[in-house]
Formats: sequence, C-alpha cells, structure tokens
Amino acid sequence: MELLFVILAIALGIQVAVVFLLVSKYFETRFSYVIWWTAGAALLAGQALVEVWMLTAAPILPLVGIRSALLLAGAGFFLTGTASRDPRARGIVQTGLLGFGGLVIASVIVLLSRQESTDTARLVAGLAAGMAFLLTAEAYRRTEQVLDDVATRAIFAGLLAIGINQIGWAWVQRTPQVIAASEFLGGLAVAVFGAGIQLRSVGRAQRLVVLSQISAALSRTGRVGDMLEEVL
Repeated sequence: MELLFVILAIALGIQVAVVFLLVSKYFETRFSYVIWWTAGAALLAGQALVEVWMLTAAPILPLVGIRSALLLAGAGFFLTGTASRDPRARGIVQTGLLGFGGLVIASVIVLLSRQESTDTARLVAGLAAGMAFLLTAEAYRRTEQVLDDVATRAIFAGLLAIGINQIGWAWVQRTPQVIAASEFLGGLAVAVFGAGIQLRSVGRAQRLVVLSQISAALSRTGRVGDMLEEVL
C-alpha cells in the first residue's frame, strides 16, 4: 500500500507542478486561454487528491461524486480554453460544451443517487472526460494548423494521451492498483503536456532575443548592407 501512495504522490506532484507552470505562463503571456488550462489542470490535480483520499477510506458516494465533478469540470475547462483560441469556433463549441456538460453531469447525479449505479456513473464520467480531451487535442491541432515543432507536438500528444488514458481506464473496476496505475499514466500524460508548454515558452524567449538583436542592429546601422552584416 505504501508503494501505491508513493506512485499517487508522484502523479499528484507532477500535476501540481504543471499548474504552477501554467500560472507562470499566464503571467508571461496574459493569454486568456491559459486561465482555462490552469483551472483545468488544478481540477485534475484535485481529482488526483480525491483518489488518494479514497484509498484511505471507503468509496462513499460524496467522494465518488466529487471525483466525477472535478474530472468533468477539468476536461471542460481544457476544451473551453482550447476552443477560445479559435474565434471561428468559440461560440459554437462553448454553447455545445455547456449543453453536453449539463447532460453528463445530470446523468452522473442521477446515477450516483443509486448505490448500485456508482460504477455506471464513473464510466459515464470517464468516457465523457476522455472524449472532451480528445476533442481538445483536435481543437488544438486545428487551431495550430501545422504541428511543426516539438513544443506543439508535445502539447497535442499530452492532451491526446490524457483522453486515451481516461477512456481506457473508465471500463476497469477501480481497485487500489488500478487507481495508482491510471493516475500515474495520467500524470505522465500531463507531464508531456507541461513539457510542451515549457518548450513553447523557451522558443518564445529565443524569438524575443532574436527580435531584440535585430532591433538593436537596426538602431546602430544606417545602411541595409551594414544591417544585414550585423544581424548575420
């Protein structure tokens, strides 16, 4: 059991680290979609914390309901944030997300009201969250149009892996070993996503350095030939 707690702690630590990474990225860029991603990552970390809590106690209905709510809300925030990057799809996706999310949450609440339907509620929540992350990955790919660097590929792969992980484990009975394995793989997927975020920040910083060098060269030289020689 101690090993399971260690694995869950590692997964939780990864997710918390990505939350702080996203917070720093927001202060760096001030992009609104990063707020959605940060909130989604924080909710996923909260869901992992509930999983740890459920290992120490019986899986009572309130905990199962909280876990499902955090998972669905986290997936919804990621999808909303990604869709908000594309002005053409923003309104349609957000409206559809609200309707779809409302139906799923209502279904989960109804199922959780019956003790024998707890597993079904967990299945519905897992599949819905997984599909939301797959849609998020596709929305990110469509927004970027071309995944032409390591950073964008890592972000896309991380979102895709989170969705596949949720769908794959939704069908499996939640034993302590399954919880540890699913959360660890989910943590690795979040780590890939976070690595893409960090690589993109590094690339942005490098581009800013190049632009500052070009600007400095322009300010020091008066002729085009001198400018090109200075930059190159």
